[in-house]
Amino acid sequence: MMLTKADLKLRKSWERKKRDPKRGHFYGYIVEVPSDMADMKGLYRGFERPEGLRGKDFVQELASLALEWGDQRFAQCFRALFELGIVNKQSHSFTKKRGPHVSSLIESAKDYAVAQVRVLRGRNPNLSEWEACAQVAEDLVWEATSFEAAIEQLRQASRRARPHKGKPARG
Repeated sequence: MMLTKADLKLRKSWERKKRDPKRGHFYGYIVEVPSDMADMKGLYRGFERPEGLRGKDFVQELASLALEWGDQRFAQCFRALFELGIVNKQSHSFTKKRGPHVSSLIESAKDYAVAQVRVLRGRNPNLSEWEACAQVAEDLVWEATSFEAAIEQLRQASRRARPHKGKPARG
């Protein structure tokens, strides 16, 4: 599809925003905090591990604390890291595995983006799906290899989210 002047303007804005080093990355969020862990909620800082944090150092420090204090809770934490697959048993480096209390932001973001496309089209019935997706892709700086790919991802998500209007299945 040929981009209009308005689309080109949106593309330039999307590219500029995408290059912005201040733009943060957030890939998920906690769905539910167990009641016995409410005191930890204030310490939660998102899913990005600090750059300098090394799994090997963390695991070794937990083992040292377990021995130094003689406290089984440190040892249990140490073992849990391996059992849950958070830390690789061989290299002691962190894996990318996430727990069951995390919801993927990718799916949540798609749902939000689709809702935004519907809102735009609801406000302006003359707005095409392409134009609405282009505006949302630019506004949200949708993560994709190109502006056109971002629009296409949103169009596909929008189409999948539409209610099915076919014949009901026979049972």
